[in-house]
Amino acid sequence: MVFLSRILRVEVCKQSLLTLRKTTGHSFQHCKKALEQTENDLSKAVGWLETKALEEGWTKLERTGGRAAHQGVLAMAGRGSNLVAVTEISCETDFVSRNAELRDFAHGVSETIWQEARNENSSSVTKARTLPWEKIAKLVLNGQSVEDGRARLVTKVGENVSFRQSVLVTAGEGERLAASCHPDVFFGKYGAVVVYKGGDDEIADKVCRHIIGMKPSSIGKVEDLHKKLEKRDAIEEVQANSSKELTLENLDEDAGEAVPAEQNKDNEERLLLQDFVFDPDTTVGELLQENDMEITKFWRLECAHEVVENKD
Repeated sequence: MVFLSRILRVEVCKQSLLTLRKTTGHSFQHCKKALEQTENDLSKAVGWLETKALEEGWTKLERTGGRAAHQGVLAMAGRGSNLVAVTEISCETDFVSRNAELRDFAHGVSETIWQEARNENSSSVTKARTLPWEKIAKLVLNGQSVEDGRARLVTKVGENVSFRQSVLVTAGEGERLAASCHPDVFFGKYGAVVVYKGGDDEIADKVCRHIIGMKPSSIGKVEDLHKKLEKRDAIEEVQANSSKELTLENLDEDAGEAVPAEQNKDNEERLLLQDFVFDPDTTVGELLQENDMEITKFWRLECAHEVVENKD
């Protein structure tokens, strides 16, 4: 029997070994053992590996579970509808965060959450809610629980893969949603969701990307925007009749009025007052006014950080 076992190991089909390795992503050693155990039957070998992977995955979860997972990916589902789900799946390294299987898993979890929420959704008011892992883990993804899928993924990538957060945003009656991730609209380390009225989808999408890049903490007030624009117009008028170079800061100094540091151009955190990232000659507020558009709520997401919701 020992002699026959050695012959089987020697006669493992190289092409089957390569195919199994490419199909499953498991090590050559495990694939070879699978073919030995199943006498080169690829279908049975895949099943054998899946069973072993799940068993070993639980062991690997115990080994990797305590390790820090500061990298990851955001995945979005429902873009273009009145319900959006954004899910963050964490891992240990940037290399694994760009792994196609990790991204597919994150996207699958978001899609599953979105579909589940869409079937339940009957809200007519804007709201955002987070979902607990205990509920998400039991959802079915590709014929298995999300938790089992995570265990298999841990086995394949060899890192701690964990669920960090999932946010569901619903647009109320008369409102619309825009959502985007970066660098890809569906995947990335950064994301934003905007609730708006009026305008159009293209502008709303650009505002999403502006929020990702410029990190506003609040929407701001229209009256504050008007004050800023009045000061800007005053600067332009004075400069047209003088060689003195003026800024918002020294204009106020001339008037004997101090400008709070948070209102300085470089530190501006109010969305309406920020220079629009795609056209620095105009503010976000001006853009919205020109297109009869209003932002009523926004959320900014970044991997390994808490979700930022506008403070006003």
